[in-house]
Amino acid sequence: MIKAEGTKFLNQKKIILFIVIALLVIYVALRAYFLSITYDECLSLDIINGDKMRAGTANNHLLNTFLMRFFKGLFGSGEIVLRLPNVFAFLLYCYFCYKILIKSKTLTLLFVGISFLLLNPYLLDFFSLARGYGLALGFAMAAMYFMIEKTENDYKDYLKRLALSSGFCLLSSFSNLSFLNLEFAVLFIFLLELILSVKNKSFQLNRMRIIYLSIILLINFFFLAILISQLLILKNHNELYFGGSIGFLHDTIPNLIFNTFYFSIFNPILWLIVRILILFLFATAIGYSIYQRKDTPIVKTTLVLCLLVIIPLLQHYLFDSLFPVHRTSLLFVPVFGLLVFHLFSAIQLHIENNKKRTLPFNATLLLLFCLPMAANIFNSINLKHTKEWVTDANTKHVMNKIEDYYSNTLHTGQTISLSCNWVFEPAINYYRSLYSMEYLKPTEKTGLDLNTDFIYCTTGDKENLTQPNSFSVLENYPETESVLLMKSTGN
Repeated sequence: MIKAEGTKFLNQKKIILFIVIALLVIYVALRAYFLSITYDECLSLDIINGDKMRAGTANNHLLNTFLMRFFKGLFGSGEIVLRLPNVFAFLLYCYFCYKILIKSKTLTLLFVGISFLLLNPYLLDFFSLARGYGLALGFAMAAMYFMIEKTENDYKDYLKRLALSSGFCLLSSFSNLSFLNLEFAVLFIFLLELILSVKNKSFQLNRMRIIYLSIILLINFFFLAILISQLLILKNHNELYFGGSIGFLHDTIPNLIFNTFYFSIFNPILWLIVRILILFLFATAIGYSIYQRKDTPIVKTTLVLCLLVIIPLLQHYLFDSLFPVHRTSLLFVPVFGLLVFHLFSAIQLHIENNKKRTLPFNATLLLLFCLPMAANIFNSINLKHTKEWVTDANTKHVMNKIEDYYSNTLHTGQTISLSCNWVFEPAINYYRSLYSMEYLKPTEKTGLDLNTDFIYCTTGDKENLTQPNSFSVLENYPETESVLLMKSTGN
């Protein structure tokens, strides 16, 4: 693919990015509206509603909780309202992806960047949920942008980028504590950049410059102390129980691959190839960065990823912390995406400078990365479930079904009852409150009760009922292996 130049190429990139981002924003917003509330979102809502015990748990993602409370006060407690902070965070995430990807030298590189940064279905899940992860991802992308992108090679630009990047890192960490390691990595890189700049005489330090730098660092350390103290409180209360215990290669990487491919089940050989490919790209980026030894995007991104791998290892051996898995490993998705984008951009430039053919390189990128990622996102598109909380996919439908039954069958003033598997209880009581279903008695976490009018449970629970004939199946949900049962007439 020949490198296009000029205004026409810039307009092409703008149009492609605008269309992709617009479609994804619509998709994220629709999911925020249609997805049934999830178990963990209900726990966050409990904190807003005054549950002090939950406020002291890892479910309290501080900035997310604050924003949920703010929007709830303005617009009520509907799903879309509670999720608005994370939907807006996706706009922030997309904005900085745009600013990075618009600099692509070819359309192929643009498609690679889009594939890795925007077409990960697991990543998109969290911008449609009232959790802190979407906010954290949006702020993290902003932090990475200001760390990577230089406008001027002077001290004023350095301080500006340091303040913005570290500030966004802090916002990311206050949104979700699992992103705290990015702050450590970014501060380390800026310190390294300062040392090298002074050594190379790009700029010199004087009294006022040291004062300005010290103020920024002191502000960072102040908020870091708050975050670390919060982390220690959670650790002392045994709240940091989510993670892997074996190692980064065993826990984190396979987890990210599995979640990226959503519910797809593929050949074990292909699974191995993907893992090897990821490690190969990481190793190539490290080798290229060592060879280049310059202050470039690929070098900085590679260093960030290296630190994000090293820091959890140190934390594990020093503090017995667990390795990031599932949603706590989300930070690696955009960072690895940036690494791949900058690596291939550097390789593309090297090929062109050596006047070699770029067609085989571009064709390989399209076939090996872009097409599979595009196929994966199309295969994963849905307005019903998420990867982490698939069991909650049908709770809204269950409550609507019960509401219809009451409206069409029972008389005003009658009360009905519902028991359920404990995992469904928070969402059921959420919809009971949201839909003002006073005729439905509050559901308890005491398990299934044969004396209730309805039972919502797993298919396994149904098989274990002692009097299965006393209930009939009102609705079956094969995708979540759950079933809504209604007490049979005459029982």
